[in-house]
Amino acid sequence: MTGPQFAEFVHIFNDIDNDVKEFRNKKLDSFKHDIGDGVFVTASNGFALVHIRLYYQNEDMPIALPTKTGIALRFDEWDALVNVVENVQKRIELI
Repeated sequence: MTGPQFAEFVHIFNDIDNDVKEFRNKKLDSFKHDIGDGVFVTASNGFALVHIRLYYQNEDMPIALPTKTGIALRFDEWDALVNVVENVQKRIELI
């Protein structure tokens, strides 16, 4: 993840985390958040994972498709990431 992508991720983090919570509680079937340059944070029905993944699309493709480049987080791993991001946000506020 590049610096600008991480900045966008932190900027929209609360929206993403709210969607993860709704997805976990089966109130949401899927979500997709763009963090820049073809990288998306997604989850979809049938997979108890949150993906942070590069998508690819060329001019012949009607939609972008996920690539192998990225990570898939279990919910406990997502929770650990939430703690890290919250700590980063607190440190940024102190500056």
